[in-house]
Amino acid sequence: MYVAETINYKGTFVESLVEITIFASRKTNHLFIDSSEVITITTISSLQQYLSLNRRQKKGFVPTMGALHQGHLSLIDEARAQSDITIVSIYVNPTQFNESSDLQNYPRTLSQDVLSLVKKGCDVLFLPTDREMYPDGLDKSPPLDISAWASTMEGEFRPGHFDGMARVMYRFIEILKPDKVFMGQKDYQQYKIVDQMSDELDLGAEIIACPIIREENGLAMSSRNLRLTAENRREASKIHETLQEGAERLRAGSSSSIVESWAMDQMLSFGFRPEYFKVVDKDSLEPLDEVEPTREFIICTAAWVGEVRLIDNIWIRPQEEKTNE
Repeated sequence: MYVAETINYKGTFVESLVEITIFASRKTNHLFIDSSEVITITTISSLQQYLSLNRRQKKGFVPTMGALHQGHLSLIDEARAQSDITIVSIYVNPTQFNESSDLQNYPRTLSQDVLSLVKKGCDVLFLPTDREMYPDGLDKSPPLDISAWASTMEGEFRPGHFDGMARVMYRFIEILKPDKVFMGQKDYQQYKIVDQMSDELDLGAEIIACPIIREENGLAMSSRNLRLTAENRREASKIHETLQEGAERLRAGSSSSIVESWAMDQMLSFGFRPEYFKVVDKDSLEPLDEVEPTREFIICTAAWVGEVRLIDNIWIRPQEEKTNE
């Protein structure tokens, strides 16, 4: 079967998946492409053909929207450590943007992204189009009721965002049938929704939250950081500092409402435009009035720094354990 329009190997198109595996076997003495290369696939049918040749291998999937940074690359490291084949998608999903300007301004750095994937040893880059992901007649509604996890925090300020995210993640998992999906803790609410969806719909994929990777000043790495001015990038480190101090105040006995109010005022004093600062249960995402020393919880926040909206969180484990920051 000819797939020359969709398969790229070492910068040149080859005629079929069979030819790719033969060519690779001469180089590596096994069935797979050498990990220093990446196959780029743009259609679902070609991707599934490739996966069918490697059906016995454990598949790790890292969903991204591109503009890759060290946070994304750490997910790829984890996927490679736990899987036989690592698949990364780059797809800026239009259905999860509730502001058209946000979609238009989202950073796109495909050439740099591909170089990063090659260096990291990614096996497959899935690069679908909107038409491929959302063909005519496809139901674009979320595959289950996610309101229990999606109505607060991000859901309150980005209406419809999680509906689009859940729909595209369901589509990806349905197409790839990965054994494990690796997601960043920075988008904790998103991770929790996908984890619950995989559980409730029995999708067969384990959803893994990987630690936040931070810049030297503590700012959580994000593709949106590319849009920050140098001054705003420095100031944005105060979001993490506020989360840390909020955690200390909670551990010292302050109520959640007092800490949340303090944090909102604190960020306003920095010149930010905070949207929320919430102390929630790590599983249900229900707000917590007080936290016990032995209880795990998450502190989540979102704030505008200049013209860029940033989110961050801290996962607080029992006091005898370390905080995942």
